[in-house]
Amino acid sequence: MLRLLSAAMMFAALSTVAYAQEGSYAGSGEGELTAVIQAPGADGFTEIELSTATPIEDGMGGCSGEVNGSAELNKAGGTFYASNEDYDPADEFSDEYCEVAMTFKNGKLVIEEGPGCMQYHGAACGFTGELTLDKGAN
Repeated sequence: MLRLLSAAMMFAALSTVAYAQEGSYAGSGEGELTAVIQAPGADGFTEIELSTATPIEDGMGGCSGEVNGSAELNKAGGTFYASNEDYDPADEFSDEYCEVAMTFKNGKLVIEEGPGCMQYHGAACGFTGELTLDKGAN
C-alpha cells in the first residue's frame, strides 16, 4: 500500500511540472511572437501553436505566419515538430518537419527556429525569440 501511495505522489509531482508550462506566451525576436502551450495529452505530447508577425513599415513589406505542432516537453524544454505537407524525400532541400527548439530559462520561454519552418512564414520574420508567460497555469 505504501508503494502505491508513493507512486501516486510521484506521478502527481511529475504532472505538476509538465502542466506548469501550459499557457499563452508573448515576446519578440524575428517578429512579434506568440506561443500557446496546451496541457500534455495522455500520450505525453503537448500541442503548441506558434505565430510570428512584423508590420509593414517605411515601404518595407510585413511578414506573418503560424504553425501548429507538438513537443514532448520536460522542465527544461524540448523540440517542437510540425509535419511539412510539401515534404519530398527525393528533394535534398526538403525538410520533413518544421523544428523549433524550446527552452524554459529564468522564467522565459526561449525559442529557436530550426530547419523546415520557412514555408510557415515569410522571409522577414521567423520563430526565434524570447517570450514571457501572459496567462496560464503558472
